[in-house]
Amino acid sequence: MIKDVRKEVFKTADHFTRCVRKKDWLSAKADYDNARTVAVFMKLPEADMIELFGDQENEIQGLFPIEMVQQVFYETVVKGNSDWRNRSFEEFRRGLQAGTLNLKRWQQG
Repeated sequence: MIKDVRKEVFKTADHFTRCVRKKDWLSAKADYDNARTVAVFMKLPEADMIELFGDQENEIQGLFPIEMVQQVFYETVVKGNSDWRNRSFEEFRRGLQAGTLNLKRWQQG
């Protein structure tokens, strides 16, 4: 089971890269945050952590390239390009209840 979870964390890196290329910043940030959280929680070996996230001191690039991670954080945290703007909570609630909420188009108000 642990090997299955580890494999999924590594798959997340590929999905992260595809999301960045499509400029799906919110999904990319979720992928990075989830992978980092699970990897730390599982106490992955240092070699796996370096393979995933790199090692800046030794200039080792990981599967989550630092430049992409920085771009994702800039787009979502600094610029707010997370597709969650200009919508009311009531509209969000109605979309959830109706099962028609499309998170790709949803914007926070």
